[in-house]
Amino acid sequence: MRILVSLGAEGGANDAVLASLAREHELIVSHGPDRFEALGLSLRNALPERDVVDVLAHVVLGAEDGAVADGDAAEPRAIVELRSLRALIEAGSLVICEIAPRPLAVDGIGEMRPVEADVDADLAAALLARRLDADLFLLLGDGAEGRSRAAERFAAATGRRAAVGAPALAAGLAAVDGSAVPGRYAPA
Repeated sequence: MRILVSLGAEGGANDAVLASLAREHELIVSHGPDRFEALGLSLRNALPERDVVDVLAHVVLGAEDGAVADGDAAEPRAIVELRSLRALIEAGSLVICEIAPRPLAVDGIGEMRPVEADVDADLAAALLARRLDADLFLLLGDGAEGRSRAAERFAAATGRRAAVGAPALAAGLAAVDGSAVPGRYAPA
């Protein structure tokens, strides 16, 4: 099973749970810049037989999102490193994706350029889960409205399960022990 776990700002899962998931499944971890180095080191120590690869994933916004008003978060349209991420996963690597803090937009001549905008990190993780064909999308940490919206979008777009907060952790543990995977957001 391919599982994408998105960590909230406060984490939401200890590294031992993530290592357990990675032993049994294809695991991709998505998060902001706060845990990048420590998480990678912890998982490398817990899984010495696996390649653990840290990737900075750049989000591309739609052209209309290049100038988003202050305080609004732009919706991601693409992930630049998607082909590389797929190759790493297919090779058996445990991939840790840090969502780059500064998004890109495609200009009028088709070139990418950095833009000043806030990216909705939960929607970026949902896009990543969809494009990487995740079977299960878990959003750990605070179960705020944005995280729920991302889970709902993933489930609706893919027909696969997603869970937020404590139910997400339960779903992850169920995936490890082989029991039925619960999830608040089931496909429609």
